Amino acid sequence: MSQFWEENLTEGYYDIITINGVKKNRGLRATWHNFTNLKVKDNISSSGLHLDYACGPGTLIGNYLDIESIGIDISRKQIEFASKKYKDKGLFVEIDKFNFQNYEKQFKTVTILGLLEFLNEEDITLLLNNIYNLLDDGGELVLTTPNFKFGMNFLVNVQNIFGKYSYKETHISKFTKVKLSKLLENTKFTSYEINKYMNLSVFIGFINLKLATKIQFILDKYFGSYFGFMLIAKLKK
Repeated sequence: MSQFWEENLTEGYYDIITINGVKKNRGLRATWHNFTNLKVKDNISSSGLHLDYACGPGTLIGNYLDIESIGIDISRKQIEFASKKYKDKGLFVEIDKFNFQNYEKQFKTVTILGLLEFLNEEDITLLLNNIYNLLDDGGELVLTTPNFKFGMNFLVNVQNIFGKYSYKETHISKFTKVKLSKLLENTKFTSYEINKYMNLSVFIGFINLKLATKIQFILDKYFGSYFGFMLIAKLKK
């Protein structure tokens, strides 16, 4: 996995897609990432120290949050991109240079966006238990991962065929709400909730991102727990 993120993925790839799409007010991928970041923003504390684990090019911290944040990632070039572009928004560090022991019980919130699907379940459980140790009492972990129902398998296959990058060899764990719940039961966290989000209105983003986002919020408000291409879980220590 580390080879793909460090050698294959262009520096700042997801940030460029998202920010350019937001500026142009269109783009399917931009709508997808924009809505995920907005959804996560609405589910995290507005105060206290925040850690974005696997932060990539720093898009969440740099554009959606206004709190004290640290971003860490396995990719040196993504961290370099984030450090240059968003140096005034947070501290960005490569994972192998981040001293986890120094931050035990230091974070109010930890976010993990779109990482679990690239790890096996044993590594995910180990990761979540390590994150548990970083959270202060009452702290929360918010994570997202694809919901491999509701047509998500089809969308991934289309992406692998027609997209710039194929994730066929990197997708390891494919979660549904039930499967993710079973995994979380085997972690140190005893309190959590899982919801579905990202409905069909995301495709309107190909034409108008703002309109798609508004419709998604409305539909998620009433139907978010019933269907969605994505899962968002909130775990409390």
